[in-house]
Amino acid sequence: CFAARSIGHSLFTSLGLEVVILGKEKFIHSLSQMSDNVVHKVYEAKKASKKHILSQISLTHNEPNVMDKQTQLLQAMQEEQVEELSATDEEVGSIKGILVGCGIKDLEDDMAIGHAVYANEHVVLTIADMQLDQMLVLAPLV
Repeated sequence: CFAARSIGHSLFTSLGLEVVILGKEKFIHSLSQMSDNVVHKVYEAKKASKKHILSQISLTHNEPNVMDKQTQLLQAMQEEQVEELSATDEEVGSIKGILVGCGIKDLEDDMAIGHAVYANEHVVLTIADMQLDQMLVLAPLV
């Protein structure tokens, strides 16, 4: 069961970093019971999974920066709205329309979630790296 979960798609593995470290011998033993062809396929699948994880991290990395810039924009607009009491009703209405659907608190919450996802993806990448390194013990496959 451990080997099957270890071999699975790394983005959705239920294994934690500690489990991968502690299960290294079990993982290697399970792989050594498989044919060279199957082990090679496992290795290739892990490499493809790692490539996918790196793509996800690259995409996720930019989200907090975008949200931070949007938060700064909304804060500046709110400050301006307070400072410019002479603005027309139409101007105030358009600013209000922008702020209603996308509040600063919402963006800050989204940023926190984005940071958590980014951190989790780094853990998943570390797990994928560790498993690929563990497989190198079975040298014939690389």
